[in-house]
Amino acid sequence: MNSLNPLKYHPAQLAKSIAALLTSVVAFLGLLAASLSDGGLATAGGWVAGVAVVLTPIAVFATKMAPLLGMFAGADELGAEPRAGE
Repeated sequence: MNSLNPLKYHPAQLAKSIAALLTSVVAFLGLLAASLSDGGLATAGGWVAGVAVVLTPIAVFATKMAPLLGMFAGADELGAEPRAGE
């Protein structure tokens, strides 16, 4: 294997898959904690899993939109153009 990316995925595709993978792992661990324990840990595990499931599409969308959002990061007000050099 000569490349770390033999299937020629684009960086945006890799970023979206990593975001989805990480939130899926967090959801799985939350569900595991909820099913293998009782009391406070089970309640927290259920909440963590629920939040991770909700945040998965948001995280994937945010990684896709990061370059576009970065263009507006230098704007002082809504609709204002970023200053040169920033």
